[in-house]
Amino acid sequence: MLIKRITFLIIAVLILFGGNLFAQGGADRKTARELVGVWHASPYVASGMNDHFQFFADGRFRFNFNGMILSKRTVSFSGRWKVSGRKLILTVSEKTVIEGGRKVESEISADGFEIEGGRRVSKRVVPAEKQTRILSAVEQDEIYKMISIGGVKYWKLSDDPEAYEN
Repeated sequence: MLIKRITFLIIAVLILFGGNLFAQGGADRKTARELVGVWHASPYVASGMNDHFQFFADGRFRFNFNGMILSKRTVSFSGRWKVSGRKLILTVSEKTVIEGGRKVESEISADGFEIEGGRRVSKRVVPAEKQTRILSAVEQDEIYKMISIGGVKYWKLSDDPEAYEN
């Protein structure tokens, strides 16, 4: 009798908690499918792209910093991404930076400065850096889908991650 009760209890616990684990996996897959595309830190594109993510269906990502600020030394970073619960886990394995050159005043840069004479260089990040950012649920605003990634709002400009390049 005691063995039957213990067996029943174990089965009940597995059903309750195991069901939640399977449901969580389904929610993660749904969120991951929704993330594929271009997510921009503004609902519109001005003279250039603001900060934006490109999420690819194969698990790659690229984050591009605001293309209208020409004085930044780090242009982008990229690597692999996955969703776990309400968290976006990024593994950064590469950065694109501007090496050399000098900071000069600029009439075309959003911050009034740019790097003159520098060159873009891709660098491996070893060991890869892990970043975790909290995700909100995806919502539909008047025109675009919107999500908060790490407390910053992003609007989905395209389902195609290659649609916008920095």
